Amino acid sequence: MGFETGIIARTGGTENRLLGAIAYGDENHGRAVRRNPMKVVNNSKALQGVNTSKGVVYLRPGELKDVDFTKEGLEQARRLPFLALRGDKDDKAAADNERDELKKQADELGIEYAKNIPADKLKELVDAKLAE
Repeated sequence: MGFETGIIARTGGTENRLLGAIAYGDENHGRAVRRNPMKVVNNSKALQGVNTSKGVVYLRPGELKDVDFTKEGLEQARRLPFLALRGDKDDKAAADNERDELKKQADELGIEYAKNIPADKLKELVDAKLAE
């Protein structure tokens, strides 16, 4: 085998690669990649890896990290039930639904509040009214 022959070497089952060193089929080859920054929490009891724009990032059990997902990496992370994604569009939709429910409850109780009140403050007002 000569030096002009390419090789991919694996060490102990892990793959270490330098970005841009070899063209891989899963990469975008110079096209613009939309980034998806968010926080990720590993809720499992084992070390977990997530695919980010800078390669694989590992999270210890219970660890929270800021990561910058590629579109594909985000889709993969969403499918894993033991990863909690914060800053995800789905989280925002859930928070909006909770706030709408609190608004309905506050209206039923006769509580006056500002239109732009945060959900946590509105919850405090509803809880205080229910405690009376």
